[in-house]
Amino acid sequence: MNIAFDKDGTMTDLRYFPIGRGTKSNTKTILDTAPDLKYENNALIRKVLYYGMALYTRVCPYRKGLSELTKKLAEKGDKITIVTSTCMGTSDYIEGRKIRALVELSLIENDIVYHDIIFTKSNKVKESLENKFDLVVEDNPHNIISLREAGINTVRMITSQNDFIENDRHHAAKDILELEYIIERIRKEKELIKRKENKRLTLLR
Repeated sequence: MNIAFDKDGTMTDLRYFPIGRGTKSNTKTILDTAPDLKYENNALIRKVLYYGMALYTRVCPYRKGLSELTKKLAEKGDKITIVTSTCMGTSDYIEGRKIRALVELSLIENDIVYHDIIFTKSNKVKESLENKFDLVVEDNPHNIISLREAGINTVRMITSQNDFIENDRHHAAKDILELEYIIERIRKEKELIKRKENKRLTLLR
């Protein structure tokens, strides 16, 4: 199968990297006072974002069992593509190139098997249709809903940000073990459909 994995929150375990859990501040930022300012065109903002993303990339752990799962999938002939919209990942500035290198380095260091990686700003639906993914593993609720509405087979990695999604018990995994079970079930379903289609074509000859 042609399988796509989101990275942040799907492959990584954000429970051990608490982003956005601090106290709320009423202080206006430079982006509040100048909303038209693009961070990529501001060296200071790029540097701040880079150091934050570099820390996250180096410190946030991958999910337990992910390395073993990617190896099993590769051994079965599956193509594994990582599709990520990680902050700064698509920037042409030096900070963007460094982030891309750090992401790929973290995958190597954690023994994650993959065949391709796509850094994107576009809608995940567009990337999924263009690359003809059989299955997408995602945690972002907006992406999950959009992918499913487009008819793309999508497994939800359960997180606090998407736990409001209902009626997808057979396509939702709380950990890598459950994810592996779902992937193998989908594989068997696809193989059964293919066998039935081959049998139908044989009878028509």
